[in-house]
Amino acid sequence: MNRSELIEQALTNCEKVRLLAEEIGTHPEESLRFKPAPEKWSALECIEHLNTVYEHYLPRIQNVLSQAEPSSNEVFSSGLFGGMMTRSMLPKTEGATTMSMKTFKRMEPQVTDKLTRVVLKQYRLNVSELKSCIEKANDYDLKKLKVASAIGPILRFRLGDAFQFVLAHDMRHLKQAQQILSKLEVKKV
Repeated sequence: MNRSELIEQALTNCEKVRLLAEEIGTHPEESLRFKPAPEKWSALECIEHLNTVYEHYLPRIQNVLSQAEPSSNEVFSSGLFGGMMTRSMLPKTEGATTMSMKTFKRMEPQVTDKLTRVVLKQYRLNVSELKSCIEKANDYDLKKLKVASAIGPILRFRLGDAFQFVLAHDMRHLKQAQQILSKLEVKKV
């Protein structure tokens, strides 16, 4: 895959997650707070978790881009870590996740009854900011530039992998939020 293809794919995925979040936002706030079980997340908690992840990745991506030198290198290939993490995040076509993962404590969402639609507004801002970073990245080497993962600075994503991972992670949890809301709709019928 070359840089232009990755950028185009990432921008397309940005639009997909934006539209999914918009659809989720059409539900009443009470539904967005619904938890299918006490230990499960609500739709708003899924979105809040994504915002927490953005708090980690966006500043790091922005910092890498601000310090980078433009590059004519168009070649991109995923690293072992980045490719594996992205594949593990992507939901299957029917929305099921490929691999169950435990969330780091620091990335867990706040308590449900305190979350409001502001969470969705913040998410839309985060996606918009990520989109701007992706557009800026068109002038840089997506393989050479590195972004520290949430696991720790030893495990780093190539910038192109960071874009793909964050968007796959978004898709995973937005699909999760959709499934929660669809279970609620079935319960009402």
